[in-house]
Amino acid sequence: MRSKWYLKALWLPAVLVALALVVAAPAARADEFTRLYSQILRDPQNVSLNLRYAELAVERGEIRKALGAYERVLDADPGNEEARRGLNRVTADLTPAITRGRLELGTRYESNVREVSSGRTDDVMGFAKLYVSDERSLHGHRWRSDVSAYADVHGDTPSLDYWHARVHTGPLFDLGGGTTLHVAPSGGISFLDADYFYSEAALRLVFEQLFGILDRLEIRGGYRDIDNSFSRDSGLVLDVVARETFRGVISNSDALVLQPFVRLRDASGNGANAAGLPTSFLMGDYIEGGARLMYYFYLDDSIRLGGRFTAWYRDYDQNITLGTTGREDFYIAPEAEIMYRNAVCSGCDLRLRYRYEQNFSNDGTQDYMNHSIIASGIRRF
Repeated sequence: MRSKWYLKALWLPAVLVALALVVAAPAARADEFTRLYSQILRDPQNVSLNLRYAELAVERGEIRKALGAYERVLDADPGNEEARRGLNRVTADLTPAITRGRLELGTRYESNVREVSSGRTDDVMGFAKLYVSDERSLHGHRWRSDVSAYADVHGDTPSLDYWHARVHTGPLFDLGGGTTLHVAPSGGISFLDADYFYSEAALRLVFEQLFGILDRLEIRGGYRDIDNSFSRDSGLVLDVVARETFRGVISNSDALVLQPFVRLRDASGNGANAAGLPTSFLMGDYIEGGARLMYYFYLDDSIRLGGRFTAWYRDYDQNITLGTTGREDFYIAPEAEIMYRNAVCSGCDLRLRYRYEQNFSNDGTQDYMNHSIIASGIRRF
């Protein structure tokens, strides 16, 4: 019994000392925080004082004070990497989460739905597009996730019913000079005629405000696994898309957007398809280069008029149909649209578009012309 009391007598002081240290530590840090602030008032450009002050401010949850300290360090020492990293972290923590989305529902008429040179058939289809972008702070970084989905249902040609979904998610990095890099692994899956079409795993790099040269540069590379009923081989995919916007070209309310692109597909198509699937769905081994030019202007606060012109050249590395050697295609598509913004409610838009498509090919069976009329409603949220 005496030994138990003896052990208690030893442990009790130790526990009391530990509790005192736990209680005293925050008080000591608070005293240090106050003392550092007084020293910084006398010497605001002192790098070491500001870095320590910022560290304590983060521990205390006073993020805005840490922000000011990091900014003072960078004023005195613009190349200080510790301050740069700290500034990025606290800026990310201070920036609120942002979620934006767009849902589009509509109908489309196609005069040549199978995109063939002869035996053309028209069709009317319904379609839906969904896009959601979420950006928030995660482990001291801004983290962005993008989700997109598309589906269409054909009236007379259900073999062309198609849907696709894709997700990108990853951190944002500040590269300096106003440039942001989004590094995002991504995955996608598609179905055609209610059957599995392909799945895809890729890495996407998106540069925004690229050192004052481009608005945006996207590089996406990955692997596409195509179902063998649609293609002989799966393969690599690569997309490089740039974008530059010119505002106030003719009036204060207009914008001209140039979007050049290069695409590479390393998957071999399965030649002529008995089901008559459209050329755009038959994966081929090709390289493609082209551009899209878009122009928009506002008549007033609610009505936007515009158009776009798309052109690309595609060089196939194999014969897609029998008798074709070194197939080459050249595609053009002018388009016009009118949009009535906030037509039904705030964030509810109505859009009407017309698109003419013409594909020229040294394979005569792949020459085609198509007219599209599209009407849709858009809900922004």
